Amino acid sequence: MEENFVFQGLAIMFSWDKKSIQWFELSAKSTTFHKEIAKKIIPYLDKSSTLLSLGSGMGFLERELSNFVKQMILVDNSSYAVEYLEKNKENNQFILNTDWKNINIKSDYLLLSFFSRMYVEDTFESFLE
Repeated sequence: MEENFVFQGLAIMFSWDKKSIQWFELSAKSTTFHKEIAKKIIPYLDKSSTLLSLGSGMGFLERELSNFVKQMILVDNSSYAVEYLEKNKENNQFILNTDWKNINIKSDYLLLSFFSRMYVEDTFESFLE
């Protein structure tokens, strides 16, 4: 299992592994949760744009949005999540298995959904520049 993380002194106990992948896939496919979130985002997207998703996980929300942008880059540092993404990606999706701090990619949109692994001391503002 991948390491757990600490956020403001509290351990975040969630990590991707084979069991969590199976559970999340079953849960995501049993609801309209990601479709409903996508409906709120889609009006703001441009079909000629690029979307960068950090902490993409299994990419259910990203798949709902993929037809509404030209290109999508999904970044996750979990090998389990990236393996799932590679098997289930859309044609316009590119997958990177790395930490968000290791990339320097320009995009029109930035998606951070359920991005639980960012520490308070991380300098996310510098990434946005």
